[in-house]
Amino acid sequence: MEDVINPDRMDLADKIGEQLYRSNWERIKEALKALDPDFAQMIVEIPYGSIYPRTGLEIKEREIVAVTALTCLGLKSQLKTHIIGSLNIGVSIKELTEIFIHLSMFIGFPKAMEGLKVLKEIKEEKNL
Repeated sequence: MEDVINPDRMDLADKIGEQLYRSNWERIKEALKALDPDFAQMIVEIPYGSIYPRTGLEIKEREIVAVTALTCLGLKSQLKTHIIGSLNIGVSIKELTEIFIHLSMFIGFPKAMEGLKVLKEIKEEKNL
């Protein structure tokens, strides 16, 4: 797929990725490449290089949407990544907690509880 890479979108993706995941951005990209280089390029270029930079929502709001969707889907590893990204761009632990509490009435207590468990793991790992 290298012949269709859009360097402008890849630059934007790196800016967004570094903002969200800081020094872990390169590790995340390498883990994706280990799965498949073409898939990694799509994951980096499309969401982070085309969708995140759009106007209409701030990055904090986009991360809240991502956390909400991943909680609904029960995708723990991706949820963990986006909770960390959320914290890095200014979503507070209190806000994340309230998101999970609010979600409980829409998606059920078990899924919301899983989100709280992931948040608790991150707090313990990072001594927050």
